[in-house]
Parts: sequence; C-alpha cells; structure tokens
Amino acid sequence: MDEAQKSTSPSTTTEHFFNDDLVKDLFKEVEHSQLEERGWRNLRCASFHPSDPVLACGLMDGDDGRVVLLKGLNHSVPFSNWEIELQLECEKESMYSLGWNLDGTQLAASCWLGKIFVWRYPSGELLFEKKHPSTHPKLYWNRFNRDILATLYDNGTKVVGNGKELLIWNTALKNPNTHNIASEFDFCCIDWMSYNRFACGYDNGTIEMRHINEESMKNNQQGITSIIFGKKQSIVRSTKVLKTFIHNFIGEVRCVAWNEILKILASCSWDGWIQIWSKESDSPIYSLEVKCDAFSLVWSPRGIRMDDRIEAPEIPFIACGLRNGSIVLWSPLESEMEPRYLEKHTSQVQQVLFSPDGMFLASDAYLEKAIVWSTKVAPIT
Repeated sequence: MDEAQKSTSPSTTTEHFFNDDLVKDLFKEVEHSQLEERGWRNLRCASFHPSDPVLACGLMDGDDGRVVLLKGLNHSVPFSNWEIELQLECEKESMYSLGWNLDGTQLAASCWLGKIFVWRYPSGELLFEKKHPSTHPKLYWNRFNRDILATLYDNGTKVVGNGKELLIWNTALKNPNTHNIASEFDFCCIDWMSYNRFACGYDNGTIEMRHINEESMKNNQQGITSIIFGKKQSIVRSTKVLKTFIHNFIGEVRCVAWNEILKILASCSWDGWIQIWSKESDSPIYSLEVKCDAFSLVWSPRGIRMDDRIEAPEIPFIACGLRNGSIVLWSPLESEMEPRYLEKHTSQVQQVLFSPDGMFLASDAYLEKAIVWSTKVAPIT
C-alpha cells in the first residue's frame, strides 16, 4: 500500500484487503452454554457492566422477552463459565437495546414497542417503567452523571416514528422526564461529552456539539423543559451550538463516539465513511471509506500493541458495525495498522460494545442473535 493510502492520511479507502489470520488472532466468537441449555437462543442485545465481569443479555419475545445477567467470579474467568446471576422480567416484551449507567448501579432496557425499563443493580429493583413516544428507542447514558439518560427513536429501522425528539431522563427524580428536545432534522445518535454537553448526528449529514444550560440540567420536578433546535429554536438560553461538522457527503450520521482521553469525536454514516473530528478543526482529521453503510461504532478501552514488547505503546482503535454484517477494526492514529474485519453477522450491525477491560466485544445485528467476541489473550495486547 503506498503512502497516500495509509490511515494517517486525511482520507483512506479500504476494500476487503485484510488478513484473516490477523483477525483470528485478535477476536474469536464465544458462546455461553447455560443460555443454550435453557433454550434461550434469541439473544437480541447485550451490554457489559462498566467495571465488573457482568454481561446483561436482552432476549427476544421467543424467549419471553427478559433480561438475563451473566456474571464471572473475576475478569480472568472464561466467558463460557460465567453464571446466571439475575433475571429481570419485562412483561414479555422483546428487547431492543440495553445500557449500563456510569458506575454500573443502574441498567436500562428498551423494547421494540417503545417501553423503557430502569433497574437498580445488583438488587434488581425496578426504578421506573415508561413509554417512549416512538418505537425502537435507543439508550444513551451520561458518562459523567450516573442518573442522566437520553433516549431517541432509532430511525435506522425505517419504522414510522418521531425522530425529531430527544428525551432526557433523571432517574433520581420522581418524575424522571426532565427535557424534551426537538429538532428541525431527525436525530440519529448522540454521545455525552460532559455533564451537560453532547454531540449529536442528524439525518442530513450534520454533526453538532451542544451545550445545555447547567441550571436547566438541574431541573427540579416543576415540569419538563422543552428545547427546540434548528431554525425554530425558541429557548436560546437553555442550549447553544459549540461546533458544527458536515460529512463529506450527504448521508445519515448513524453513530458518534467521544474519546475523552484523546478529546476527539468519531462518527460513521450511511455514505460509507468513518471520520474523526477535533474541536479545533472544521474538517475531519482522519477518514476511512469502508464502501458500505456504517451503523455503529465504539472506541476500545484498551489499545493494540503492534509488537510483543511490553514497552510498546498501545494504539487506540475503533470497532464499527456495517450494513453488510461486518465489523471493521481501525486505528486512525496508526499508519501501520490496516483495517481488519470480523465477519459473522449477515444483517446490519446495530450496536458494538466493549467490556471495560477490552477482553470482550458484543455485537447486535438486526433480527439476528447477538454475538460475544473474545480476545485470544486478555487484555488486548
């Protein structure tokens, strides 16, 4: 590959030129026998606890629509030996998405028909059950405040719903829905950058970094704060745009992921690009064209070492789920590491999530069972 094509250049294009042996050395699919033994084969979604060896598994209606928590004695125990710790009932609703809060004391689940459940962990106490205005809600916990949760309609499903509304919940309040945020364009995704700042992607290819007034975030139970984005903005004091980015081509921005250590934002879109943004630049600082609609991405909590030396630096990398079922692994900061692919799903990969130690990767695909991938050695080195 010549110098102009390396990943440190402003723009990189990749076909499937990856090395299968490299991928197999990095990840392999693992299964859990206890789920199989109980006939729970319809694993719809999964989410790792932020610190403990715990995996929340959301089942589809064929398995009575419940959440099953698997727990290992410690992080060194193989995933296949993790025990069933807890079962959470969801009124036989088919699970759509799962997510843990900042410190792992709360678990949220969303259902296909729009219900949202939040439980305490490890007690399993139900904190609240609410109905999102649209079906297929996606979940976004605030990584800087354990009680703040954002939800929005997943317009990637193409099921009729209101994509122009973002809801913010405070689980510590009796009336948890504190903000209804409306936009001129459809929200496709968000990621929290701080207690009251977030990045959001829209269906017109725009990305915005936004700030919500701190007093508004401390809203008491006097009512819901309504915020309007776009040309019809009516409450200017409650929110403001910090930065706006535009993708290379017009296409829905399917996912954004903020890296707090590097202070950069990753995004992927339906125009087949993964892009990396800095607040100091109006243009992407790194780009990768994957020749396929990109749906979801996440930064790994651990980097990859390019060789076996203990002192070798760990290189940050991204996992990104594609429409064709592939997952691309890419390090935008390392020119020597070509993009690599995991290929097991046959439909669009809705979500990819790492375990906190980088030992496992969970991937959810549309109308397919979720897959848990394990590194051959832990953590990734």
